[in-house]
Amino acid sequence: MMLHSRTADIREASRIAAHESAHCVARFACGLSIDYVSIIGRLEGYRTINGRVTGGIADDSERGDFTKIIVLVAGSIGEQLYLGESRGLRGSDRRKATSCAAYLAENSNARSLIIRAAEIEAEAILRKYEAPFRTLVKSLLARSVMTGSDVVALIERTRS
Repeated sequence: MMLHSRTADIREASRIAAHESAHCVARFACGLSIDYVSIIGRLEGYRTINGRVTGGIADDSERGDFTKIIVLVAGSIGEQLYLGESRGLRGSDRRKATSCAAYLAENSNARSLIIRAAEIEAEAILRKYEAPFRTLVKSLLARSVMTGSDVVALIERTRS
């Protein structure tokens, strides 16, 4: 299998594909748009971003929205479900989830509980859409980039 990204290690490519696929499935289940998904690494400022899912501008704001938190935490949950391991909620996903939770609760303990509830909901979504999730991971490993319409068609075609 040839990878189209800078990721040389298939395990790392699988982690990134599972992470981004989980974001896509959560967006789909929550009724948010999907414009594009990629597992191709790119340099952004001083850091490398390994993958990306984009949707409508209104969908991607950092306002206090529990649905947005579910989508953000889904990536690390997807890694856990697909690989049996996860790096946990990190980087921009963690920053954005914490920012969204701050709109919903002032207390840091309450924010932590909101994020944990979102993790539970994201896992339920990914288990409900397990077949499309796994198929999407494999498709991203083969193609590296997919349009939102291709992702939605794949999910709708493979959900049970």
